[in-house]
Amino acid sequence: MNKIKQILLEKPIIGGIVIAALFNLFLFLALLTQTLIYIIIGEMHYLIIMWLQFSLTFGFLAILLLYLVPYGLNLPNGVESLSDYSEAIQLKNGSSVRNNIFLSIIVVFIFVSFEILAGLVLLEISFNFVSLFTEPRPDNLGIFSWIYYLRPGIWEEIAFRGIILTMLLKKYSKRTAIIIDGILFGFTHLFNFLFGADLIATLIQVVYATILGFFLAFMYIKTESIVSCILTHYLIDVFGQIFIISSMNIIMLLIVLVGFVVCIPVIINSYIVKLYSEKFL
Repeated sequence: MNKIKQILLEKPIIGGIVIAALFNLFLFLALLTQTLIYIIIGEMHYLIIMWLQFSLTFGFLAILLLYLVPYGLNLPNGVESLSDYSEAIQLKNGSSVRNNIFLSIIVVFIFVSFEILAGLVLLEISFNFVSLFTEPRPDNLGIFSWIYYLRPGIWEEIAFRGIILTMLLKKYSKRTAIIIDGILFGFTHLFNFLFGADLIATLIQVVYATILGFFLAFMYIKTESIVSCILTHYLIDVFGQIFIISSMNIIMLLIVLVGFVVCIPVIINSYIVKLYSEKFL
């Protein structure tokens, strides 16, 4: 076991792949548990299903990232306690939480603004802010979005920025670490296809997540705090629910999502993060 731990620490790419694989394995275990509960209990109200799915996925990932990774694998840097772990993943540091929160709000505002612009220019994209405050339905999370997206916002950032990126930075330059981290983050979304997502939608999400992963890794390094990454990721996911894309060919969808909705805001926000972190963090 000690030899495995040493390999994961000394070869961060392998360590990153292992963490990403474990992340998806625990999501699968949560889904499997949910399915077994369905079989045993039978038909349930859709609100109970929503809460069950959230609780299981959140709980399984909490076990992985708050117990197995720090205590079992001693990652990302040989930690042996939750206190060491929180410092290693930059959850507990000297950065101002208030300033990190304010930066996240600015960044998300830029992302959402470009999504709204895309909706105003293209008839195929519509948006409805009210949907975030409506009663949940089987086909729409509604106000439950504010709870549901805590799971990816918190645990994906702890896994990919707090653990994997921290490991990569110990061996590679910042630029190389950002690239590897973003690629790992993007390709992990391929597992969504195994969980029933559409192939084309999954591939587009991989590209989208990879570019967003580059930015979040850059943000993590500049702010030296995972708080800004968690809040930014969480709010991007939540506000992403207000946009509805109707009929649009795949080429146009890639141009709009990757070029206009992701790349341009990422460039602008990277500059904002750089200036803001130098002045306020």
